[in-house]
Parts: sequence; C-alpha cells; structure tokens
Amino acid sequence: MLQSFLSIFIERVGYGGVFVATALEYGCFPISSEVLFPFLGYAVYAGGKSLPLAIGAATLGAMAGCSACYGVARFFGVCLMQLGQKFPSVGEAMDAAEALLNRHGPLALCFGRLVPLVRTYISFPAGFGRMRFLPFLCSSALGALLWNTALFSIGYFCGFSGKILEGELGRLWMVPAGIVLALGLVWQKRKKQR
Repeated sequence: MLQSFLSIFIERVGYGGVFVATALEYGCFPISSEVLFPFLGYAVYAGGKSLPLAIGAATLGAMAGCSACYGVARFFGVCLMQLGQKFPSVGEAMDAAEALLNRHGPLALCFGRLVPLVRTYISFPAGFGRMRFLPFLCSSALGALLWNTALFSIGYFCGFSGKILEGELGRLWMVPAGIVLALGLVWQKRKKQR
C-alpha cells in the first residue's frame, strides 16, 4: 500500500515530493528512513524519474531538515533539554550524538548521518554547541548524500515487491551501519598510530 501511494505521489509531485519527504525525515518527524527511502527509490523507478536527480532532491531536503533542527537547538536549546529529560530514549540518543560530536567535530556529523538514531539527533548538539553553520551544513550534506544514495539505490535497482521490502528492509540498515563501524575502527586505529 505504501509502495503504490508513494509511486503515485512521486509521479504527480515529482522531485518536490522527494524533497518534502526527506526534509520531514531529517527534521526528526517519526518516519524511518530505512523503510521510507527504499520505497521512494522504488517510486522513482516506477515513475520513470531520474535516480541522480531524486538523490539530489533528497539531499537538498536533508539539508533543509537538518538546518531546521540545528536552528531549533541553537535558539531553543533549553526546551529540547527538558524534552530529553522527559523521554529517556531521546535523551540517551542526544547524549550519544553530543559525545560523538565533541570527540570528532564536523567529521562526526558526516558519519553520524549513517548511524541509526544518532543520525536523527546529531543536529541538536551542533546547535547547542553553536557550531559554525557552514561546516555543519557541508558535513551533514555529505553524510546525507551517502545515506540517501545507498537507500534510494536499494529500492531503485532491486525493484522489490512491497512485501519483500516490508520484511527485509528492517535488517538492511545493518549493511551501512557495519560499513560505518568498520571505517570508524580503521580511523581510530590510524589515529592511535599517529
């Protein structure tokens, strides 16, 4: 059902629909990118749209959503901290994102966009800490481009049926997460050797 709705949505709204959907997801709306983006990739394929243009629209949408979260954190940080206290899972995810950002700076934003949960909340610590906006935006855009390309390509090239997507995509996030983990371990090892 979601697959057919998104196919019609993308066919009628086009790349603007991809932009809005990804802006909402990166803007911390409760939409799972691990499920949504491959469906969008399939809808792009089914609607005869260009995958590179769709990924470009998705990355612009990601930049808009991330920037909104950054702005909220920068100007309304106290309210967000209270939200983290009321909802422990949100607080834990924001703490993990903040620790990652403090340790690795803009590089953490790039790779944090590839880690479930952390990717959702990492804009907030950047806003709390008043990180400069241009490095924030560039690092977020690069990470979002990698994430969007991987997940949109799954739906676009594989052309899974809706049932296969619903059953398998919950496990597919482990592939990019494993790659990120491996890259992180290699990076840490090189850092220690220096």
